[in-house]
Amino acid sequence: MLGSAASISGANGAVQHLSHSNLHVFEIAFFRQLLGLIFMSALFLRGGLRPLITRKFGLHVLRSVLNVLAMLAFFYGLSLEPLAKVVSLGLTAPLFATVGAVLFLRERMTLHRWIALGIGVAGAVIILRPGIQVVSLGALMVLISNTLWAVALVVIKVLTRTESSVTVALYSSLLANAYRLYVRHILLAMADS
Repeated sequence: MLGSAASISGANGAVQHLSHSNLHVFEIAFFRQLLGLIFMSALFLRGGLRPLITRKFGLHVLRSVLNVLAMLAFFYGLSLEPLAKVVSLGLTAPLFATVGAVLFLRERMTLHRWIALGIGVAGAVIILRPGIQVVSLGALMVLISNTLWAVALVVIKVLTRTESSVTVALYSSLLANAYRLYVRHILLAMADS
């Protein structure tokens, strides 16, 4: 977990640095997914074509669309806000996921979980400071990203009931890169016209 937290922090810092170097967040997100696919290919290749077999293709599509939108919103937020604020607001994703689990997966909430959820919401409000200042576009993008990611977590929970983790990760990576290539093609066509 410590290694994961360190690598995520490093990646967030790199995204912020690259976005300030006039590299579009769309390209940063594309290369992040592409490199992830390359590094994870060893897992995919080891299983042959078996990880491509799925009965839930529609949910894989939904999950990857949510991931792409969440990543783009998060990276855009990183380009507009200080890293410390983005990371702090990034901790609201479990709050949204908890609400999603209750609403969509019918998970039960105990009093302790409701109290923890309330404390988390209070912490997010303190970070945002609404009423004292206007909520910035960057902070709003991070909250939108977290909401989308929370819905994606609910979809992942449903997918893992019947799909392997390798299948879920493979489809996420493949479809996310396909979306980005398609949108990049559209953006380039619009720029040419």
